[in-house]
Amino acid sequence: MKKLVLLLSFIMIFTLSVPASASNHEIKVRLNGELVTFDVPPILVEGRVLVPTRGLFEKLGAKVLWDSGNSTVTIETDDQIVILQIDNKQATISFPSASKEAIIVTLDAPPQVINGRTMVPLRFLSEVLGTTPNWDSTSNTVNIVSPELSKPSEELGKPVNFTEVSSDELYKNKELLDWYTEKSYTKGIYSIEIGGKHYVLVSAGERPSGGYSLIVDGVYNLKNNKTYVEAILQTPAPDEIVTQALTYPTSLILVDSKEVVSTLDFNIFEVENVGIIEEEIPYPFTMVQPNSLTDQAASKWYSEHYQKEGIHYLKENNMIYILVAAGERTTGGYTVEINGIYHQDTSLYVDANVISPDPDMMVTQEITYPNVLLKLEGRNIQDINGFIFTSTEGASFLE
Repeated sequence: MKKLVLLLSFIMIFTLSVPASASNHEIKVRLNGELVTFDVPPILVEGRVLVPTRGLFEKLGAKVLWDSGNSTVTIETDDQIVILQIDNKQATISFPSASKEAIIVTLDAPPQVINGRTMVPLRFLSEVLGTTPNWDSTSNTVNIVSPELSKPSEELGKPVNFTEVSSDELYKNKELLDWYTEKSYTKGIYSIEIGGKHYVLVSAGERPSGGYSLIVDGVYNLKNNKTYVEAILQTPAPDEIVTQALTYPTSLILVDSKEVVSTLDFNIFEVENVGIIEEEIPYPFTMVQPNSLTDQAASKWYSEHYQKEGIHYLKENNMIYILVAAGERTTGGYTVEINGIYHQDTSLYVDANVISPDPDMMVTQEITYPNVLLKLEGRNIQDINGFIFTSTEGASFLE
C-alpha cells in the first residue's frame, strides 16, 4: 500500500477519466479478466466512471456498509476506512490500524443514487483497495487487476522460461493428450510432469463461438512461493466471421521443472481483436516533439486530445499525425513506448505500451498525461487502430 499512502498524501485523488465518446456505448468492467455484472450498469458523469458499490468492491476484499440516515457509504478494508456521502465530493479516509490522522480528499465526481443504487467513483475506490484501473478505448472497458495478481516488481523473482507445445508434439504423446483432453474444457490452470518434462495448461473455459485465441504472455516465480502465469485471451472482432459452435481456447506450454514451484496461480486478460495483422509489415514513422509543430491545425488538434486516453489521428494532406495518449496519471515517471506500426492494404495498426514508474523511482507528485506524437506518410491510409498495453510498475523485474 506504499503507493496508496503516497497518493493520498497528495490530497487530491482523481477518478477514472474516459473519452466523451464512451458515453454513447455500454461501459464494461473486468476484474482479473472476468466481466463484472451489475444490476445497474456503470455510468459516465463528467467524463468519470461511476459503478454500484455492491459486488465489485466486495470481490476486492472490502466490506461495504450503507447508512440511509446520513446517506453515506462506508468501505472498510483491513487497514483503512473510507466514508463517502451522496452528492458530496469530499471523502474521509481513516487508518484505524496505524497511528495516523484521518484525511479528507476531494473527488472529481460525487457519489450518486441512480435507480435505487449507490454509484461511486471507480478509480478512486479501486486505488484505495490497492489496484490501478486502466481504460481500454477499443472496447469501452475498465480493466482492474486484484492486488495479489498485479505483479508488483518487488514481489517477483526472475521470469520463468517457457515454450509453446505444438499440436504435433501433443498428438504424439498419448499420456499428454489424454490429460490435455480431460482438463481443457474447464477454466483454470493445470500442470503435469511426463517423462521428466513439466507441462502447464491454461484453459479459458467454454466460449460461445470460434475466433478466440489464448496466448501465455509470461511466467513468473513470486516470492510467496507461487508460480504465476499471465495469459491474454483475444476475443473475435464484432464483424469477424467465426465458427458458430462452442469452443474451448487453451494454451499448453513446456517449462523448466526446476524453476516451477508446486503452487500455480494465473490471470487471463481478455482483449477484443482490433485487427492485429498476421503478417506484420512495419510502416515507417518519425517521432515529433509537440512544441515543434508549425502546423496550426495540428497544434490545436494535439492540445485538444493529448489528455484523452487512446489512439488519435489527424490527416493533413498526404501526412498523418498519430497521437498515442496514456490519459491521466497520478504522478510523473510514466512513459509511452511504441513497439511498432504495421500495415496491411489501407489499414495501420499501432502497438504501444505504457510503462509505469518503478516503485523506488523519484517522480513528480502531480497529474501528468504521458503521450507520444508520431508523423508518417499516409497517402493511401484509410483506417488506423491499435492497442495500448499498460504494464505494471515499470516491469523492472525483466532482468
